[in-house]
Amino acid sequence: MSWMDEVTVGYQLKITLKNSKPKVWRRFVVPADIPLDRLHIVIQIVMGWENMHLHRFVIDRQPYYEQTDELFIEGKEERGVSLRDALNGGVEPFVYDYDFGDDWKHIVQIEKQLEVSSNDRQVLLCIAGANACPLEDSGGVYWCAEQRMENPEEYEGEEFNLKRINEELQEYLQWNCEQRVV
Repeated sequence: MSWMDEVTVGYQLKITLKNSKPKVWRRFVVPADIPLDRLHIVIQIVMGWENMHLHRFVIDRQPYYEQTDELFIEGKEERGVSLRDALNGGVEPFVYDYDFGDDWKHIVQIEKQLEVSSNDRQVLLCIAGANACPLEDSGGVYWCAEQRMENPEEYEGEEFNLKRINEELQEYLQWNCEQRVV
């Protein structure tokens, strides 16, 4: 059974890029049984990242990584672990780190649990957000803030676009459903 079959519970999450000024955040809905490797892709979409770097989740002090043949990082393999299982009944905020060089730290809060139908195509949905993430490889939160203060007219970055994000989430959802093994 895939994580998209017979979904009955979802989570409304709020993710915030730690120490960002102005605050960069998104509020979105995912199925509770989404595997962490798929949640990573959803976060990449809602935040506007380009999936160019390593990442990890730290949930209840347990790190989860994508393990590969070329790279083993101490922690649990994220693939096959659902968000619900990783939370283990808890609702404490957890960490999503992206790009260990630039050190983009995100705090993820579980705002509420929702009941959703497996026929509901909106099970991946961005509800709200503010401000665009800095560009990839732009040096981290503090360097970007410094650049924005020194050269506000030259600072580039995409604006937050709710419609575009939801279109990308629906494309990902459609692709994921087509990839299921029957």
